[in-house]
Amino acid sequence: MNETPDTQVSARFARAVGFAAEVHRTQARKGSRVPYLAHLLAVSSLVLEDGGDEDEAIAGLLHDAVEDGDLPMSEMLDRIGEQFGDRVAGLVGMHRRGRRRRRGPLAGELGRPQAAHHRRAGRRGP
Repeated sequence: MNETPDTQVSARFARAVGFAAEVHRTQARKGSRVPYLAHLLAVSSLVLEDGGDEDEAIAGLLHDAVEDGDLPMSEMLDRIGEQFGDRVAGLVGMHRRGRRRRRGPLAGELGRPQAAHHRRAGRRGP
């Protein structure tokens, strides 16, 4: 039985995958040869599986772009906002501010799914 999901992803989601792949194209997961994009896809998947919407799933894909991109944080957030909307940029910015504080679970709406991803991977942080 094929049911239509509550959240469907659009071409905007596909563009976000491409954006994340470009920003992180030369990176691998720490201590491995696994492309960093695998982590971002896993976070985005968990957001969707946890009932998140497309904006939240895109923010999951882009949550490390401000750190790993070649633009200053404010410029990267502006670029994310222009391409994917202010809410996505806000979620990505909340994640970044939460990491900078290094307190408890990650800040914002991404906290629970990303924390679950890190628990599954046997780690406490990104």
